[in-house]
Amino acid sequence: MPSKPLLLLQAVDLRRADETSDDSKIIIKSLAFPPIRFVKSEHNPGGGVGAVGFLQPRIEILEPKFDAGGVDSDIFRGMGTRQKWVFAAAYRDTSSNKSLPGRGIIEAAVSGWEPDASDPAEFQGCSHEFAECVHFEFKIDGRGHFYYDFFERALRTLDGQDIWDVGGMRQALG
Repeated sequence: MPSKPLLLLQAVDLRRADETSDDSKIIIKSLAFPPIRFVKSEHNPGGGVGAVGFLQPRIEILEPKFDAGGVDSDIFRGMGTRQKWVFAAAYRDTSSNKSLPGRGIIEAAVSGWEPDASDPAEFQGCSHEFAECVHFEFKIDGRGHFYYDFFERALRTLDGQDIWDVGGMRQALG
C-alpha cells in the first residue's frame, strides 16, 4: 500500500477575490483557516449509563484569521463589510518534490484588528480576524476538501460528499 504524501506548507498569500493583482505575499506572516467543528447535541438519558454528543450535519461558526508584518492599510478598506477573499498556499509534496496549489475561498468580514506592541527596535505586526463567514471552501491541487455555503445550504467534505443530506434530509424537508 503506498504511503500518504507528506504535504509541507511553503508559502501563503491573501487577497480580495476580485483584485487578483493585489496580494499580500510580502507582508503576510501566517494564516489560520477556521477550525471545522460539527455541532454536537448532547443526550444524557436518565436511564442510561452515560451521555453521548450526537453529531449534527451542521458546523459551528467559522472564524478565520491572519497575521501581517507591519500595518496593512488596505485591510481597513471595507472593514466590517462582507467580502470574498482568496487564501492561496503552496504545498510541497515531499515524496515527489512537486509544489501543489492550495486555495481557500472565504466570504466574510474583517471584524478585528489587533496591532502588536509598538517598539522601534522590532517590526510591528498586526492580527486580523474575520466574522460573518457565510462561505468557505478549501482545495489542494484542485481537489475539494471542504465546502460550506450558508445561503446555498451546502456542506460538503472530500470530493463533494454531501454531509447535509444525511439519510435523505433534503427530500424529507421537501
